[in-house]
Amino acid sequence: MKLKTQCSNCSGFRQRGSNMCLEYLCDYKIHKNIGWKYFRKSINGYANLFIHSDHTLYNTNKFYKCIEESISGGKYRSVRYMSGFHIFATRKAARKYKHLTVVPTYKVVLKKVRFREIICKGKQSEQRVIVARYMKILSGQK
Repeated sequence: MKLKTQCSNCSGFRQRGSNMCLEYLCDYKIHKNIGWKYFRKSINGYANLFIHSDHTLYNTNKFYKCIEESISGGKYRSVRYMSGFHIFATRKAARKYKHLTVVPTYKVVLKKVRFREIICKGKQSEQRVIVARYMKILSGQK
């Protein structure tokens, strides 16, 4: 089942040809508002991996609201949606995407996150991704 074409977040830079734009939108069941997201590790917190224009440092156990803008993703930029936090539906999906997160100048970490207000759902590199308006990094992780 296709969703409306209004959804998600990816005004990001391309590192070795990767970013977090959804390739297409689709619907699937979400059991819990928990997912997995890659970050750049910093001394003072965590930063978005693929968004060079967002300099927010995220800390654990606090909800953050996304930067909202219209995005074009997919082949030939044909998929339109509103920006949000791109979150993998499962840890397994995130790990399958890991080969695209190689950023030599940063320590890249995968963190478990809680999200609220789903903007849309879709797939990136055939992995299920949720785009959400609010996200919080859960504490108690290495």
